Amino acid sequence: MKCTYLIIGNSYISINLSDQFKFSKQDYIKINDPFDLRKFKPNKKKKYIIIYLYIRRSKNILFNISKLKFTLNFFLKFNHKIIYISTSEFFPKKKNINIHLKNEKILNGKKADILRICQIYGGKLINKKYEYGVNGFLESLKENNLITLKKDFKNIRSYCNFNELFKTLLTLGTKKSGKKYILLNKKKISFIELAKEIIKISNKKNSSILIEQNENKNLNYKKNIIYGKIKKIISNSDFNTNLKKAVKNQFRLL
Repeated sequence: MKCTYLIIGNSYISINLSDQFKFSKQDYIKINDPFDLRKFKPNKKKKYIIIYLYIRRSKNILFNISKLKFTLNFFLKFNHKIIYISTSEFFPKKKNINIHLKNEKILNGKKADILRICQIYGGKLINKKYEYGVNGFLESLKENNLITLKKDFKNIRSYCNFNELFKTLLTLGTKKSGKKYILLNKKKISFIELAKEIIKISNKKNSSILIEQNENKNLNYKKNIIYGKIKKIISNSDFNTNLKKAVKNQFRLL
């Protein structure tokens, strides 16, 4: 049976992921809002793999749950597969994290996979100026010739680019549903070392790193995230090579 990937959401990741599917000539459809499925007529001769990326931080938890439940009711009765894209970092507890946690709870026992992801970087940077990590550092450096770090600058994280995410989704599409995974790159790097490497690759003159001192003294940072008992998908893709491509693409050095 022919397989079609259905990408639901209109975020930075969903937009760039759609480009990745298009570039790879995969059969896919992008839908911005789950309620737009009311106009969608599934082809009975196709198997749909739904990649669910819809989340509205400006709305409450119940609003987001209603969108997810609608999608579940629409597709699970046709025995299609759903892959829910969640976050790998649950500290500090922000609104979007609580939304992900509630959505994950709704999916328990359903024919759905949960894929928690580390920060995804590269592609078209859309509203990433205030993000912390590869994308935010790139935009900040490009706009202000400066990368600002918090007091957690020694903290270590993992990053994956869109190609790593894309390959993981293709693999999960062939597996049985109902499991929880986390996508990571084998390389881990601190925020300060990441900032230095981005500046080095960009070759931007007179650029600098600022470490903020006026942080909340009571805030406890997690130096290295503990992901718990969850099946890890470790990408062996070379982080240094991928980072160079992302930086050079951002500064048009290719």
